[in-house]
Amino acid sequence: MRGVSYSLMEEKTCLYRRWGDLLFALLALVIILTVLFWGSSVGLSNNGDFGRVMNASSLMRTETRASFVFVDEFEIQVVESSLFSNVARVLFSTEGLRDYPSIHVLLVRLSVAANLALNHLTGVSLSLYRLGVLGAMTALLYVGLIFALFRQLKWKNIWAEIAVKAALLVMLCDIGYIAYFNSFYSESVQILGFLMILIFGIRLLKGQGSLGDFIGLTLAAVLFGWSKLINLPMGILLILAFGAIFLLRHYGARFAVLKTCGVGFLGILVLLGVYFSIPKWMDFDTNYNSVFYSIVKDVEEEEAIRRLEALGLSGEMAVFSSTNIYVRGVRASFREAGFEEEFREIISKFGLLRFYLGHPGLLWENIEMSLAHSGQIRPWYMSNYPAEYGRFVLSNQFATWTNLRSALAFDTAYGNLMLWAGLFALFGTAPLTNLEGRKRLWAKLLALGAFFGAGVYALVIQMIANGEGDLAKHLFVYVQFVDLIVGLLVAGLLYSVACLVETKRIEPMLRAFPLALALLVLLTPLLNSAVRTPRHVVPLEDAQVGDLVQLGSYGGQELRWLVVAVGEESKTLFAMDNVSYLAFDSGNRNDWTHSELRVWLNTVFLYEAFADTSDIMPFHRPIFLSAVNDYRREAGDRELYTFHIPRYAARGLERAYREYVIDRVQLPDIAMAAHLLVWGGNIGGGFWLETPFYANGEMMRYVSRDRYILMRDALELAGVRPVIEVSRGR
Repeated sequence: MRGVSYSLMEEKTCLYRRWGDLLFALLALVIILTVLFWGSSVGLSNNGDFGRVMNASSLMRTETRASFVFVDEFEIQVVESSLFSNVARVLFSTEGLRDYPSIHVLLVRLSVAANLALNHLTGVSLSLYRLGVLGAMTALLYVGLIFALFRQLKWKNIWAEIAVKAALLVMLCDIGYIAYFNSFYSESVQILGFLMILIFGIRLLKGQGSLGDFIGLTLAAVLFGWSKLINLPMGILLILAFGAIFLLRHYGARFAVLKTCGVGFLGILVLLGVYFSIPKWMDFDTNYNSVFYSIVKDVEEEEAIRRLEALGLSGEMAVFSSTNIYVRGVRASFREAGFEEEFREIISKFGLLRFYLGHPGLLWENIEMSLAHSGQIRPWYMSNYPAEYGRFVLSNQFATWTNLRSALAFDTAYGNLMLWAGLFALFGTAPLTNLEGRKRLWAKLLALGAFFGAGVYALVIQMIANGEGDLAKHLFVYVQFVDLIVGLLVAGLLYSVACLVETKRIEPMLRAFPLALALLVLLTPLLNSAVRTPRHVVPLEDAQVGDLVQLGSYGGQELRWLVVAVGEESKTLFAMDNVSYLAFDSGNRNDWTHSELRVWLNTVFLYEAFADTSDIMPFHRPIFLSAVNDYRREAGDRELYTFHIPRYAARGLERAYREYVIDRVQLPDIAMAAHLLVWGGNIGGGFWLETPFYANGEMMRYVSRDRYILMRDALELAGVRPVIEVSRGR
């Protein structure tokens, strides 16, 4: 009987070895196609970057107003009479390449050619471009790479192997990754290049790779580095490191050394050629934002002048501090002020790096800010759905890793430090390679050094080279490195557990301990009850900041209030519960002064909630204005730029456009909300703020249910949390 059971187990193992990886790949394909194309198409909305690749790929927009919604159809510029001529023009034209010299253009152009052929076969207009064709092409390439990756992961214990591959599938097929496929963002090519590097890197690190594998890794590094121009140094670093690892195995074989050096030299030469082809406009724009939208952002004028002079620039440029080059009128104003030529001559990426190395405190502040933005995979400001679903609507299809990641300590310095420490422990204790003796040590040091160097570069360079603009999206490459660390730690942990079960020896447990510790640290936000619960209800006359009071009722419910400020004559109270769910304004205006919600709060709510309104005091408060209403400003000289992360959301408010109003009932503004969220009060989410989104006349800020400060159209429904001031003598 035991022999029959063993035979059955052996037969199942053989079936898995033969078909398991293919089944995983097919499952990945089903997941990706279902998420992207089942029902409504899912992708990413345009943040303004699409124009570059579209101009280089003979594409035009079909909708003139499509901000913050996913669009899946565009128009092909058809100028030739035949299908073949149009395909040839799209594939081989040099138009637009000088302004956007990214290899990403090649994949997009191939998708345009595929659309032309599909249109010809189906008899529809040749000018129709379906973004889903690009998404499907990228998905097929991605699934092929997942299959190739899983072929490299072969363990004696198949259950541990299956568990690791299942965990990797959850991560790699997450909506945060695959939504990029249905977009014109070059992150999709970056994802492919990163996965290729991992595949060939594993083969080379094992010490079994051939020259073909090093050629594959070099091509992967070129693809990865060329996908986003800021990745170029990482591509060069990876070629150098894995070229050295490959030579460790072939040390003394002169012909192999020459071939390896030749392949690596060609790869590095290509990447250097791409670097020197970076257009001047891109260099200027990113340098401008690095200086004015990071180094001198949200600082006092004297400090801004000091920092500008440290960069070698005139202190007179401080008037442009906290501005972004892509905001209306900034580029023209900077040129008219006569600063552009001086700026171009003085500022370079190496100069910016020298500045930060000379200001380590500022560098660390920016690293912390970058880490805070790396907690989520997908940027919060890019919608997944078309316009009929509303703006800023995110998909939760296969978003397990996205949601789990945002709840854990990936956005903290200690969480990231523990992950990197766990990676060092893994490389220090696990074999990882078939090389022996010093060669094994050098192979592990080279791989770890390259991985660590590239990861640190990916984290630090985004702020140095491009400032705070679009920070969450720019950090996606660092997110990939961190997710790979998690995958390696999980794999190392499961492998150690499998060895422990099999051998009953203590060594695997010792290897597993630091890996488990690194992963457990990520759970601290779930285990830590740092969320402060306000104290029990106290009488209003005795209440201090942080206390709960009870005052009035609405809809049959007693109203609980949190004391958020205590003045000489009054106390400011914030409603702890939503009193209603209403539109901010049914006319979709993000203007508190003329909003319907302001009228409702100061009439219906005020007189129904309080039997005696005499102690509800009128209070004078600044109201921030969007760019549409800045003509009414009584103070401020800047549009209000803010982040979704509460601890960074209230910076620069003193310079934001604002007017002053008097109300008896108001909504919390972004400063109050940010303070309460950072304080850790258990205030929940899903409610309006009175602060508008600066760039248009329709969207308002609100606190989401996951405690971020996001925006939505004013005509949508959200919770209402009144803010009142009451007399201290009540």
